Amino acid sequence: MYAVDFSLCVKKLLEEYHFNVETLAKYLSLSVESIYKIAQGSMGELPADNEERTRIANRIMFLSTVPEDKPDVKVKAFLETLLSYHRLSKETIAKMAGIDISDMDLFLSDQGAEMDAEIKYKIAAVTMALRFFLKDNEPKQ
Repeated sequence: MYAVDFSLCVKKLLEEYHFNVETLAKYLSLSVESIYKIAQGSMGELPADNEERTRIANRIMFLSTVPEDKPDVKVKAFLETLLSYHRLSKETIAKMAGIDISDMDLFLSDQGAEMDAEIKYKIAAVTMALRFFLKDNEPKQ
């Protein structure tokens, strides 16, 4: 079952979303030829090492969920990493985004979906920038 799911995910990335095959190969630490073979259902292209197979499978799933997840969910996940792992405060992020802390609280609550799009954009822009710059401090996958 997993082989079919991962194969379909790779095929969809390549065919439906026109994801750059060289970028995908580099991200997965596989050859371009292996990527095409996986897209055709050949899961034998994955490494024999179980830990490495799992790492690649996780990365395939991460990419395949990008177009299907709700944007707020993704931003909240990155924001939670900044708050918990990097120990930044909501106040720091709010000040950097030029918004009130109450906006941060609302965004993180279940009622965040009804927020003004401009405020969400400010939160997302600061969150993505901070996560990009701080990612080197996170454990390697």
